Amino acid sequence: MATWNSNGQDTGGSGGYVSGTQGVQYIHDTFAANGDTITLPTGTFTWNTGVTLTKTITVSGSGYLPNLSTLRSSPGAPTLATTISTSTPSLTYAVKITLPTGSGFIFRMTGIYFQNINSSSYNYLIVSGSPSTDQFRIDNNFFDGGTVQVVMIGIGGNPSGVMDHCTLQGGAASEMIHNTSVGAGNISGWTDDITPGGSKMFFIEDCIGQLTNYSSAIFEQGTSLMQSYYGARNVVRYTQLNFAQIDQHGTGGAVGARWFEFYNNNEFFPTGVTGATSFYAIRGGSGVIYSNSVSGTLTYAFVVSLYTDDTSGNTTYGTAPNFGPGAGIFKNSLSQGPFSSPVYLWNNDSHISIGTQVGTGGWNPSPILLNQNYYTSTTQPSSMLICERSTDTVGVTTYSYSPYTYPHPLTGLSTSPGFGLTATSDLSLTKTIVGVTSGAYTTPSNNYLACFSTQFTNGAKAGATEWATSSNPSYARVAMGATGTGWTIAAYASGVGVVWNNTNTLLVPAVQSNNQTLYAIAFCDSATIGAGNIDFFIDMPNSGQLTVLVGLNVVLPAGTGAVFTTL
Repeated sequence: MATWNSNGQDTGGSGGYVSGTQGVQYIHDTFAANGDTITLPTGTFTWNTGVTLTKTITVSGSGYLPNLSTLRSSPGAPTLATTISTSTPSLTYAVKITLPTGSGFIFRMTGIYFQNINSSSYNYLIVSGSPSTDQFRIDNNFFDGGTVQVVMIGIGGNPSGVMDHCTLQGGAASEMIHNTSVGAGNISGWTDDITPGGSKMFFIEDCIGQLTNYSSAIFEQGTSLMQSYYGARNVVRYTQLNFAQIDQHGTGGAVGARWFEFYNNNEFFPTGVTGATSFYAIRGGSGVIYSNSVSGTLTYAFVVSLYTDDTSGNTTYGTAPNFGPGAGIFKNSLSQGPFSSPVYLWNNDSHISIGTQVGTGGWNPSPILLNQNYYTSTTQPSSMLICERSTDTVGVTTYSYSPYTYPHPLTGLSTSPGFGLTATSDLSLTKTIVGVTSGAYTTPSNNYLACFSTQFTNGAKAGATEWATSSNPSYARVAMGATGTGWTIAAYASGVGVVWNNTNTLLVPAVQSNNQTLYAIAFCDSATIGAGNIDFFIDMPNSGQLTVLVGLNVVLPAGTGAVFTTL
């Protein structure tokens, strides 16, 4: 897998490869193969043509540190040093990728700031594929639509992929992402099987979607992070929505969006706005909405609306509304009932109101009914009705929902800490850990918790920097307990690993004088700072770090436990 350095331009180039002198399109067409990387240097580059890509390569900006946060702790794009400016009126896209099949790689675009979008008909990025094509990852980018109404990203064909750690912003009435699935008038997006909590969807996670200058907004402006159509299936999770909604389309007479999973997102409501604001507009399809929260001004309602724009006379695909909330798979000569696969909502913030309204189709009262088209509850139902697969029976088949792996495996991130035995202990589990070098184990004495400002896994599981009394006078290693008191070994295999559990809560003395950075904790056989053997360690998740303020403690609760293995 090779790396090719472009000059940052979209086009231009000739002859053999010369690093930093040729455009992205020329390098893609002439040199790059699936699995390769094309880099763009730092700086601002004006693209007048755009690039059309057909290979599973990585297109990467330069000079940025990726955002590794999870659980909506710090969503959105990091500071970026590569900017693509697109001000040509006739340009319809900056990057268009048509995903191949069977390459063994994914397409990735990362580390780029996009600005100066020209019109609502222009896209910074178009991703085209199918459920069987290779996957994609769009991460650590900033898509800036300015203050005009924009559509910045198009997803077509229902390929599988993830957008993470991106920031998207646009003006009033923007629809920043369009997921057009299989296209207008095409019913095939409603005839295949859907697996709730499955991977065959478009994921958005740890992103920010916002109205430009949202903090000073004074009225509802209808800005959407995403609008979906024609059998689309989406998951939006752990994302911050700053006065921006999500819309599952169901325009009357048109094929609507198919499936959605929206959870653990937060909607911010500016202080200057009065009246209710839309959180999710569900006009088509089915899915789950749960554990969403709100922030900002909480005086007015945050609304999840379930309604249809279809007309009562539209019987093209069975009893109307054909694609309204609660609609399921189309089978039996491409027809189905209007409430075959209910929407389920649970554990959402008490400030979020859930209800129906009369759509443009003129239904009065609304045909979307509680305990028929949708169900609400404070906790997740153990069993939920579904009709999204050819083998499902309306009103009979049930499922128990579990979300797809988070963070998405394509991100390479984790919410779990890294841990293992240190470099010395990798070769043979030492007596200081388990009391023996072979055979039955015993619980040794002299086990101490230590704090570190750098990590172990960044190197050869060694070399981390321990806190010091020169910076934090109160710091001391904390005893797990003499002669085994305070910790136990549950299992041990020589040369393989150890299952360990602390029975007592450990409290490191409160920080004094200077804030401390916590990157890792480790367990040592000596009470003296910097002395003895470090037997095993735990790094913070995703190479992350915590700032421990003066006056605060590092606490390891009782019963924490860990499994340490040779690596």
